[in-house]
Amino acid sequence: MLAIRSFLLIAMLPLLVPAMVRGGEPVPDIELSPPDSLTFELAAGDTAWSHFTIRNVGDAPLDFRLGVLTDNLIIFAPPPPPVGPPVSVQPRQGTVPPGAEQEILVRIDARDLVPGFPQGAFVIIESNDPDEATVAYIVNLIVLPFRPLVAELTLKPNNPDAARGGPWLTASIELPPGFNPADILVESVRLQGVAQPAGAPASIKDHDHDGVDELAIRFDRAAVAAAGLPASGDVEVTGFMRRGQPFIGHADVPGAARRAGPRLPSPADQIEVPTTWSGVKNLLH
Repeated sequence: MLAIRSFLLIAMLPLLVPAMVRGGEPVPDIELSPPDSLTFELAAGDTAWSHFTIRNVGDAPLDFRLGVLTDNLIIFAPPPPPVGPPVSVQPRQGTVPPGAEQEILVRIDARDLVPGFPQGAFVIIESNDPDEATVAYIVNLIVLPFRPLVAELTLKPNNPDAARGGPWLTASIELPPGFNPADILVESVRLQGVAQPAGAPASIKDHDHDGVDELAIRFDRAAVAAAGLPASGDVEVTGFMRRGQPFIGHADVPGAARRAGPRLPSPADQIEVPTTWSGVKNLLH
């Protein structure tokens, strides 16, 4: 029995004596959670936050410093290349006391990324851990298809009925903050499923004097009226940005101007939303 107890004591000795002691001195020991990598799914054009945790399971303070490398993990590099790195972290440095932890916020920025192209980054963690002075932590980003932008649509005149007014209907499209109307693919824009006539003018300026530029496109008023209006009197504009992100906007038409009739298919039925850069390039031609 004594021999068995002695054997168990010897076996448990590594658990009873602090493992993080080198030459009699306490040392830090880094541990990450999730342990090896972080995977995040995000729609192209969006931004979001995630996090991982640095733990100190040693017996001395853990000093750390972070850096981000992005070039090594980009599986595909669609032209044009991303404007900035898709991953950033904070805080970039700090000290974790023994037995404590530090949450690292990870900002994921897919505003300049194209769906269908996996992205990633190495977060390089340098610390005073004697066994793991440098750790490469992987952040994987799966870029999902774009979410449609919600645009503001203004019609002039606000009655598409061709029986009243001139032959043209001007649609002014105002995008959400941070998006440039010059990036709208004019040839992709549809008003009630109707495309702009060949040679019809389009311009970018602050048409409603609210301090924000809009894209103004002229449409054949008779063609839009013939497309028909829903019972709600709601007119819809759709289209795509240069990097493939779709947008949609609505304008209410006065009830007296509503006309029933067959409605042309919307661009969602006519044009598949591109999920690769080659698909966007095809749309440009």
